[in-house]
Amino acid sequence: MVSKTFRSGWLIAVLTFFFCLSFLSQTTPRVIVAWDPIPDPNCSMYVIEMAAGAAAFTKALDCPLGTESGCMVSGIDGAITYKIRVAGVDKAGVTGEFSEPITFLFASIQPLSPTLLTQTAATSSQPGKLAKRLSWTAVKGYRTGPLFPAGTVIDYRVYQAMTEPAVEIATTQTNFFTVQGLQKNKTYQFYVTCVVNGIESYTSPAVRVNT
Repeated sequence: MVSKTFRSGWLIAVLTFFFCLSFLSQTTPRVIVAWDPIPDPNCSMYVIEMAAGAAAFTKALDCPLGTESGCMVSGIDGAITYKIRVAGVDKAGVTGEFSEPITFLFASIQPLSPTLLTQTAATSSQPGKLAKRLSWTAVKGYRTGPLFPAGTVIDYRVYQAMTEPAVEIATTQTNFFTVQGLQKNKTYQFYVTCVVNGIESYTSPAVRVNT
């Protein structure tokens, strides 16, 4: 039987959102949930429940003791408002009182992928070498929130994938970059990633350059 002191800890701070880097593919957004530990020694684990929109709460996952500082929940959709809550479970498998739920909206994901990466001829600054101007659609239209506070700066990283692993050749806040020093009669491949507050997210489709 659950004791009177066996109550779920309150969720603490703001839910932490993040992206995992995945070159040439997109990944599912995830959220890290943290809460105060339950001091009752009868507590054996925790359960996290989540509700999408107006739907009822359902179990998202079980979290063992020791994960109070951060338990990861996946399967988040970028366009839906969620509520999330946590409770303790005693050694008999009885679930205690749930915490007050926290409501959050994960920022829209798709616009954070640079799109329409193209290449055109450019003026070379190096004798005997060629140059190409890479251009892509700028990231915009994202929702402000925990991941994108007001004043968020969007950076882009340009990678050359002619060799393995790919080589980062530039970081820029513009949606274009001129690659210098290309050799004649060679094939190159480039792609661009979006970087938000230092966190690298998604890549553009790669573009192939024949010189």
